[in-house]
Amino acid sequence: MSIAEIIEKTVSTLNKLPENKGEQVADFADFLLKKTGEYLPEGIHYDKDATNALKIDQVQTDKKIYLFNNPVFFQINIEGDSFLIENEQLDIFAAGLSMEEAKTELSNQFDYSYNLYNELKDEQLSSQLLKVKTFYNLIVKKTIDK
Repeated sequence: MSIAEIIEKTVSTLNKLPENKGEQVADFADFLLKKTGEYLPEGIHYDKDATNALKIDQVQTDKKIYLFNNPVFFQINIEGDSFLIENEQLDIFAAGLSMEEAKTELSNQFDYSYNLYNELKDEQLSSQLLKVKTFYNLIVKKTIDK
């Protein structure tokens, strides 16, 4: 049974319980998570399709901070010992052996791509890359040099 099926089954069962039992179930689930130490890191969200998502409202590199107008979601996949963070609209695929390494690579790729697309004239880009450039410029509210 996949994690998504387990969650759906559990939610279905929880919906059948009397309201006063919900807190006990939540406490038990919290106890299990603390015992196994398998909390998702802050900023990572789990959805029903068994996909983890990273929600960020800024990207920081050694030299620059990119503040977003609204949070942007990045999909997280774990493949073997590697973490892959991606956003198809931004054409970013960052990998690392740890979540922190993948986030660092994400920041570096974001910085590189944002600057590259904005250095190029629209005529130099394919229609798809022009959409990517437009999306970068829509989400970035402000850049701050460090």
